Amino acid sequence: IQGVLAKHNRRRLLQNINRGKLAKAKDGKNAGGAAPEGYIVDPKTDKYVFDPDRVEYARLACDLVYNRDYTLRDLVSEYKKRGIHSRTGKEWSLTHFHDMFYNEEYLGKYIYGRTKSTKDRKTGKCKKIKVPQKDWIIVENAHELLVSKEVFYGVQEKLRWRRKRTNHNTHLLTGIATCYLCGSPVHVKFSGEKRKPKYVCTNKKNGCVSRWLDFYDL
Repeated sequence: IQGVLAKHNRRRLLQNINRGKLAKAKDGKNAGGAAPEGYIVDPKTDKYVFDPDRVEYARLACDLVYNRDYTLRDLVSEYKKRGIHSRTGKEWSLTHFHDMFYNEEYLGKYIYGRTKSTKDRKTGKCKKIKVPQKDWIIVENAHELLVSKEVFYGVQEKLRWRRKRTNHNTHLLTGIATCYLCGSPVHVKFSGEKRKPKYVCTNKKNGCVSRWLDFYDL
């Protein structure tokens, strides 16, 4: 009986905690988790405010893409060169920048419930799963914008444009170009730190000894 009561009490406690988190989230207050890069949680209000030590790092990334046409890889190299690390002391990654540029909390929104924890029935371990956007709690004007909407969406547009251009170039001669030795189709591969594209014979594994061709020479 004591075990049943203890289990029941734990369930009620968790329900109360979750209700408290939901109430805070609906008020635009931090209900758990770290603030986005460039923000910290104000201990008095539980809302996001600018991190005086790091807000310029986040703004710099937006500026370099929006005004100077940097790619994500350019940003990784630039931050490494400048010695700018993440809050955890690690080097910034492509994923770090990508997630930042698509996080609408930088537009003053507080977003809660993008993921939830669930127990795996087979292993008994908890794991996080993504929640459909329609089930998120989104509070407008919960804190100050990091950048203007023009810059925020402009950064995304520049990244999309660059991705489309790269994809177009990558497949420009698909089905047309062939190997100069064996006549097999060629495809594009990227190599080196600058991800330089080159045409390579698809028959290499079967013994073709043709040399790769620079993408921009064709």
